[in-house]
Amino acid sequence: MSLRLRLLLAPLLLLFAFGCDGEEGGISNADFPKLEADPPQVIVPAIELGDEISRTLRLYNAGGAQLRITQIDLSNTLDTREWRLEFEALPVILNGGEGVNVTVYYSPVNPGTDSGEILVNSNNPDDPFKIPLRSEEADTELRWNPDRLVFNSEDSLPSTKSVSFTNLGAVPVSLGEAYLTDDTDAEFAIIDSTNTSATIGQGQTVEIAVIYTPEGFDRDEGTLIVPSNDPLNPRIYIPLVGEQPSGSIRVSPTSINFGAIDPDTESEIIEVVVENAGNAILQLDAIEFSLAAPGVNAQFVLHDLPAEMPARVETDSLLRFGISYKPQEMATHETALVLRSNDPREPTLLIPVKGRVRTRCVTQNPHRVDFGAIALTQTTAHLTLDLINCGDLPVRVSEITLEGHEGFHWSQVGGGEAQDVEIPPLSAHPLEVWFVNEALPERQLAEATLRIINDVPENPTLEIPLSALGGGAPSCNLIIRPDSVNMGLVSRGSIRGQTLDLLNTGTGRCEIRNQSVVTFPIPGLPSNFILTGPVGDPLIPPGAIVPVEVSFRPQTFFPEQAQLIIDYFDPFTTDPLQQNRQATAIITGMGGESNIEVIPGHLDFGQVTAGECASREERVTVYNTGLVDLCITDLRFEGDCEEFILVDYPVANDEGCISVTRHRPADVILVYEPGDMGVDQCKLVFISNAQDDPEMRVMLSGEGVAERDQVDTFVQTSGQTVDVLFVIDNSGSMGEEQENLEDNFAEFISGATTFQNDYQIGIVTTDMDAEDEQGRLQGNPRILTRNPDVERQFSNNADVGTSGAGEEHGLEAAQKALADPLIFDSGNACAADADCTEPDLCVAGVCGGFNRGFLRDEAALELIFVSDEDDYSPGTLNFYVDFFKNLKGFRNDGLFHAHAIVGARNGSASACSGSGGEADAGQRYVEVSRRTNGRVFSICDDDFGAPLRDIGERAFGLPVQFFLSRPAERASVQVSVDGQPAEGWSYDQESNSVIFEEGAVPQPGQTIVVRYEAQCFPRRN
Repeated sequence: MSLRLRLLLAPLLLLFAFGCDGEEGGISNADFPKLEADPPQVIVPAIELGDEISRTLRLYNAGGAQLRITQIDLSNTLDTREWRLEFEALPVILNGGEGVNVTVYYSPVNPGTDSGEILVNSNNPDDPFKIPLRSEEADTELRWNPDRLVFNSEDSLPSTKSVSFTNLGAVPVSLGEAYLTDDTDAEFAIIDSTNTSATIGQGQTVEIAVIYTPEGFDRDEGTLIVPSNDPLNPRIYIPLVGEQPSGSIRVSPTSINFGAIDPDTESEIIEVVVENAGNAILQLDAIEFSLAAPGVNAQFVLHDLPAEMPARVETDSLLRFGISYKPQEMATHETALVLRSNDPREPTLLIPVKGRVRTRCVTQNPHRVDFGAIALTQTTAHLTLDLINCGDLPVRVSEITLEGHEGFHWSQVGGGEAQDVEIPPLSAHPLEVWFVNEALPERQLAEATLRIINDVPENPTLEIPLSALGGGAPSCNLIIRPDSVNMGLVSRGSIRGQTLDLLNTGTGRCEIRNQSVVTFPIPGLPSNFILTGPVGDPLIPPGAIVPVEVSFRPQTFFPEQAQLIIDYFDPFTTDPLQQNRQATAIITGMGGESNIEVIPGHLDFGQVTAGECASREERVTVYNTGLVDLCITDLRFEGDCEEFILVDYPVANDEGCISVTRHRPADVILVYEPGDMGVDQCKLVFISNAQDDPEMRVMLSGEGVAERDQVDTFVQTSGQTVDVLFVIDNSGSMGEEQENLEDNFAEFISGATTFQNDYQIGIVTTDMDAEDEQGRLQGNPRILTRNPDVERQFSNNADVGTSGAGEEHGLEAAQKALADPLIFDSGNACAADADCTEPDLCVAGVCGGFNRGFLRDEAALELIFVSDEDDYSPGTLNFYVDFFKNLKGFRNDGLFHAHAIVGARNGSASACSGSGGEADAGQRYVEVSRRTNGRVFSICDDDFGAPLRDIGERAFGLPVQFFLSRPAERASVQVSVDGQPAEGWSYDQESNSVIFEEGAVPQPGQTIVVRYEAQCFPRRN
């Protein structure tokens, strides 16, 4: 609680101290004892594990009769290793107005919060008397900035830099004495190393300074190590780099792959750009090829090299030259371009160079086909056989013949014979093969060979053996595999599909008569299992494997079960009672909120050049949102996943468990390496001991494409569709700030008026204790839309009062507001809450969560946090940032921003005071804003007009940042607007976006075209 809140409460405490005169007649307080406690609850702040803290409360008799206290004890929810009480010997007898002190001692032995009650037994009418008792979460969150110290010393003079350590957690963090590693160059030294040890309280910052005294012009390196008692960061490593001013070479592209080129044909010239990113002249001493096998370097040609060597490149200047590929021999050629310079960090820079002569290549999949046992008069399923062009040139199939047993047949998929067919590079041409048993005796083998004649000199004839076995009398038997599927826990409003296989294990054809999903719901609840992929052709030949897809879209928090039933007719049995048969499988699932979160839920790698490049590395994170540690026991792919690769993942402990705690998530790093063109999909499955969802699946997708050249086209909007959520602190010290917000709302909404945006505005508070708040939209109407009265409506809704919880949970409130169950929309009409299934309500005539309708799929999302204290939400910053970004998709960075009007100064978190009030540093809010490219302003300013106008322009104004669909090579980016070369733009490598300067922003309706060459990341396979 802030000082201002205590001052506001003082008059109220005086008022209650004087009390009120009792009315005449009836029973007065003088007739009974009345036990009271001051304070009415005890909250112990978070402290370091093993330390001890005490708080004193006073029990007093507010009645007139004598009070006799016989027992004072802790509730059984509290650990007596952590809590103890001290008080006078019992019994204690108190006359009216008398009291006795009780001292509470707290010494945590493990992280987390503790809560319970002090129980007092007496002759008080309300016996036992309960005093709530809890501790704030004992948690550490240590941050440091920067994460490395780089010194550029002018004229050999000493240079000093510092690293700042800030504690964002509730528990103080102790730093040990900092030191330099033994291999650190002697030019570095810690300033006053005896004073580097410090204890950092919540929101506090300490600095450790290092001085660099250069000797010579070489590059100096070292490592600063800072020990701490933070369990997540017991030893912090800060790399040290020092040097005098020098040129710094940066080259684009970083690798060159010409792909496939015809022999004796020269490729297009690829431009190589050398940039001096240093602070002194860059001198290029040589541009040449590295040593390679004889004749390899002669296949590549350099163009437009500098007239004289060495060449000089000024600071922030460019040097350009070109390279082409002209192969004279059939081979793959690999070498490297070597650039030697005076860059002390990288005096020799290598650029891999690769090219190959176009070749023809053909293969087939599978290499043989065995149909198994086939009964007389029966026809097998049509099996697909792919002719694959694995080369760089089209392959022409001139003839296909089938020699052998006459029961074998083939055709092009879809019908007709595939003769004289051209297969493009990295593509496949499908054929169908099947067997008809007209007279093959039981157990007799039939064989044939399918021959494909093509124009590949090295493999002109593909031979594919075919075989089948006589099966005697026909039989029909359908089974579903697997016969039991658990969909796991699925968030309401989401849908999860599962593909099962229908197999004909008999030797004759079966006929499907009906397909259905029969549910076993709780009476009165709708079915949430859907047959989304039924079998198409009702006639299932022997040996056929046909996919069937069932999906689960829950609308309740209850476990559900269904049965997939496929009714089929067996024409081969003589018993009429046995002709109608069933194949079945049990499907189970549950809707609800999980204590395991995997973000993102769908990882899209985008387009990647097939056969040559890999995607950039992408991250999937498993978060534990429950209280108990989570154990991941297995991690596996599901489906056709050969082109997706696990690069890095946590190592399991001796028990085979990857432990995930609330503050230590698990990261999995993946890449996508397409081998051919087309879309690829599979699932990454996490197996854990989560009670509610032991199997979590993440959909992986990507597309292999032929070219690296990319064109992205954007049409400038006239103002985007946007949802805006204000998260307003409603604790006791926020009265003036809420008025400031209300008074300046017109500045915020002015951008929407100018650009005629389709907007929605909602307001939640930072109070997660009050049941009617906890992420619920406040006010009436709860969602504000464009209308002439919107300013008055916002003023009413933003007046959220100052009686909220003193511990602000702004990030948690925003997360809950935008998650199930509050945001859930069933789409089912209703007239009253009774028409809906708990926890849903009837909201604006539709069953769903209280915030139903606020979060729109097509809209951008802006969060605005307004608070004079830091955030105390239980989750980690990474979890909240990833959750918010996942709402719009990790590739759609431009559709989400978080802004902060908090304790800040010049865009950084800082305690502040001013005419607008005083505030603690809003560290966590500022960090979330920084990671989402949002705006940060000080809540201590006396006028929120300028900050709100700035945020409004970002929310409602013309987009200035356009995110590219593939990672781009910096030097290749070209931008045009309405067909003319654009000015006033820059390419930001980190966000992979083009950003326009003020005054150069394209106007509504204009077309922005960005041409570039996609980066080619090295393949692992």
